[in-house]
Amino acid sequence: DIVSCIIIPAKSGGGFKFTSEIDADLGQKIKMTDAERMIFTNYHEAWHCIDGDMRGETDQSDRKEAYIKTYISENISDVGAVVDMIKEGYEAQKILDAIQQSRAFRVLSNPIDANAETNMTHYTLPALHALETYIEQKGVASIKNMTAAQTVDFVVNLVSENILDAET
Repeated sequence: DIVSCIIIPAKSGGGFKFTSEIDADLGQKIKMTDAERMIFTNYHEAWHCIDGDMRGETDQSDRKEAYIKTYISENISDVGAVVDMIKEGYEAQKILDAIQQSRAFRVLSNPIDANAETNMTHYTLPALHALETYIEQKGVASIKNMTAAQTVDFVVNLVSENILDAET
């Protein structure tokens, strides 16, 4: 099966946004530039296209199945985007710190609000931490030397082994 996927790239100043004073303060602390946020966002969205197993039809009446598929897809997209940025030469720890802090803030600052379900699907911290541990043990070069197919396998396997299970 061939599946089409269209991405409308984030433009300068685009990408994930800091939407409150607290977010803006966090943005200053993590020191991720507008360009880096834009690149992360574009890679993140591209990984939703690569992530074929999670793309297909989902019975929306089965909220648990839809939620789990979204949660897995967001993890693959976050980890894949960070890996792609590392492969492009961005500083691994800086990008990891920025995304981990952004996700922690999004999920943990307002776990019970109107966006709680969306916030929790973006709880990618366990998978991002596993990536950080992998880099500490194997080095950035091990990621930079991966082929495209190896990168996809690596990201999917890392996420599969480091996400919350369906009962959590």
